[in-house]
Amino acid sequence: MILFQNWISTDEGSRVVLPGLRCQGFSNMAHLFRTLWFCVLISHVALTAAWWWAMPAGFPVGDINFWANQVFPLGVIVVGLSCRLLSKNHPHLSAALGVCFPVMWLSSGIAALVVFPKSISVVWIAPFAFGMGLTILHRFITPAAYRYKASVFTAVVFSICLGIWLPFTQRSKDPDTLPLNTPFQTAITSATDYHTVPITSEIRVRPDTGEISIEAGFNRLNLQPNLRFVSRSPDRGWTLFAKEADREGPVTNLSGVSHDPDSDSLTLGYQQDFETSLSVTSEADSTVTVESTSLLSKPVYSHLNTFTELSLTGHRKLSVEFSACPGRKIDFTYSDYPRGKPARFAYLHRDGSFRVVEASSAEKGPFHDLATGRLARGETLVMTFFDDDRPIYRVSLEDWSAQAGVQDSPTAGYGVPVNAIEFSLGERSANSPASMFITLAATGVGRGFQSVGHAAGTYRNRMKVETLPR
Repeated sequence: MILFQNWISTDEGSRVVLPGLRCQGFSNMAHLFRTLWFCVLISHVALTAAWWWAMPAGFPVGDINFWANQVFPLGVIVVGLSCRLLSKNHPHLSAALGVCFPVMWLSSGIAALVVFPKSISVVWIAPFAFGMGLTILHRFITPAAYRYKASVFTAVVFSICLGIWLPFTQRSKDPDTLPLNTPFQTAITSATDYHTVPITSEIRVRPDTGEISIEAGFNRLNLQPNLRFVSRSPDRGWTLFAKEADREGPVTNLSGVSHDPDSDSLTLGYQQDFETSLSVTSEADSTVTVESTSLLSKPVYSHLNTFTELSLTGHRKLSVEFSACPGRKIDFTYSDYPRGKPARFAYLHRDGSFRVVEASSAEKGPFHDLATGRLARGETLVMTFFDDDRPIYRVSLEDWSAQAGVQDSPTAGYGVPVNAIEFSLGERSANSPASMFITLAATGVGRGFQSVGHAAGTYRNRMKVETLPR
């Protein structure tokens, strides 16, 4: 043990000079440590290259995701390779560059425990423990003469700052959704065990789920208009690292039913960690008006959620026309996941343009325009669905554009915002069931499990659904 301590403290340069046969054993140990350090450097280069390739791109220079996804990985690659190449001729620089890795892991692990206090703690303890191991290894391979150079202290300070910064790159920004904050009234006092409530012969509602079914011949439109959060984060981090109970959130319970058969109307109430009120009314000319109101007492951060969900069956070839892009019918197509056939979706950009785009692979960018138009804040978005060029349904979203978040999505890149209208077929055949997911702020498009927020307030979803003459 004394001999080992002497070996550590009496290094001169990178050579170890010890008498007797014991020197061979310590030489072998030094060789093992250098080999392990080489593996550490190569693994950092490989993993950050994979991060650079896998994470979304296309962010402006002022966006934190540009620095985290494009600049930071390249910096790690340069430092890792330089540390290895300079180890022989410039060992003092190699030591300074090498200390960046353990210090960065240590500081990022500590910072992550503070930034994400409710996520699974072992996820952040692991980087700290890894950093401790690298610190010990770096000390073993670094001669004493190079441990206290000014360049090493500079690298330590820089790495601490970098490690603290890294967790913030994966933390959601403040929400930019715009709840209408209309008055919220809970007028329902009793719950009734309804399985299905018929509004008319063609319109039925399932009170337990809030799903509305509208039939038109062979065609059927199922509508879910309530705000729902599927994958949450309790601390604005990746939902993948959230505890299961926090990620799924409380169960939604039906709190009340009010049905007036004479007026063809139904009002439902739901209780979760926020309240929702849903009213469905049948009008003349095969028209249904829907109003869903949700009151969030605090911001909710999520990866997946829906403002409105649609599903359509009974068609032969389905397409949709958006009022913001008149005359442009966009076919529903099948998309793969996580790679393969590209997905299609539409969104409202911060500049007021409404764009329908197709991804390059699955739901990942770059994205290619299929149609472009204009949609003002607060303007109703009308979607007309066609079966073999025959219009079958018209759905008017009266409140979506007024409340949608328009900040850049951290998972999509290329200027795509957090709001989206995703639409696709369930299978490869043209007559397979189709679905449409409409969100105010989510990260379903792109790569990663980062969360984005819905601001506290009252969200309203007024819709008109018309069954068009055959």
